[in-house]
Amino acid sequence: MTALVMTSAAKTVLAVLAGGSSTRMGCDKASLPMGATTLLAHLAGVGQAAGLAVLVCGRSRPMDWPLSGVEFLADAAPGEGPLRGLEAALTRGHEVLLIAGDLPEVTAADVRWLLAQPSARDGVATIIAGQLQPLFSRYTQACRPLVSAELRAGRRSPLAVLRAGEFAQAEPAADLAIRLRDVDTPADWQRATAQRQRGQ
Repeated sequence: MTALVMTSAAKTVLAVLAGGSSTRMGCDKASLPMGATTLLAHLAGVGQAAGLAVLVCGRSRPMDWPLSGVEFLADAAPGEGPLRGLEAALTRGHEVLLIAGDLPEVTAADVRWLLAQPSARDGVATIIAGQLQPLFSRYTQACRPLVSAELRAGRRSPLAVLRAGEFAQAEPAADLAIRLRDVDTPADWQRATAQRQRGQ
């Protein structure tokens, strides 16, 4: 297994969740094209640009993967959802910045914003319009017992961990909140592509 490349912020790992089935998209979201690269490679590059070690949870390394210094962890138990990915990621860093694999508009500056937010014991929960965002939040080692308990109870989402744990809450500015929209369908992807082109 490839070792993590340590950086000045190596105690925090950016973990990209990339194990979903992409049913509504009709194709593998990770391989969607973003210029000369893919959505997954773009997100990994965002983490590296923010100075973090990057871990991709939920799949093996593609043969044509373009970036060095990125670790891949295939699901030990496929189909168990993002909480299992978080559990795996917490074995790789003191703190995990967990990010969904379908956020094409997120930037390195957005990641640095989340890194800069003061943390409580279990981490930092991003909140938008009163809604917790478990797939753009920070989790410390202290929340591992909560993660394990939720998995034993058969639950698969980190949302319950955010609700039960001691997390600081951070609400982003409106422009970042917009960039946290995920893409689940071809129409979502069209919208995100058009937005990105307008911003270029």
